Amino acid sequence: MTGHVITGNTGWGETQDFCDKCGEKTITQCPACNAAIRGHYEVPGVFGVDSDYSPPSFCHSCGATFPWTHAKIAAAIRIFEEFGNLSKAEQETISDDVRNLARDTAGAELSARRIKRTWERTGPLARNLLLELAGKTAAAQILRDS
Repeated sequence: MTGHVITGNTGWGETQDFCDKCGEKTITQCPACNAAIRGHYEVPGVFGVDSDYSPPSFCHSCGATFPWTHAKIAAAIRIFEEFGNLSKAEQETISDDVRNLARDTAGAELSARRIKRTWERTGPLARNLLLELAGKTAAAQILRDS
């Protein structure tokens, strides 16, 4: 539920009911639609990719936000609200801006520019969390001139 990877392939890999890192229940299906969470791609006898697997942020079948993505979005918003010394205008847009970064929408670049204004006020925890959430385009925009 927190995004810790137990295996990149539940069909062939070892699974477990609870995470040995955080104790949370592990899932292999989307909680919203029950579609299997995609793992790594493997061609038997040719290649397999497991060591660099990271869990997806959203369900490929229904578009729902996975629990670990939802938790990261909520944590980033909370960090900005508590430690970002936000102006009134920033307070009104921060939730949407963080969600835009996570979804890598057309508004992600504008959101990245807005967030960049508060970047130095939040500290490394918020910055690292946002970069993890941000799509490549938005992350590049945040890092540009930093």
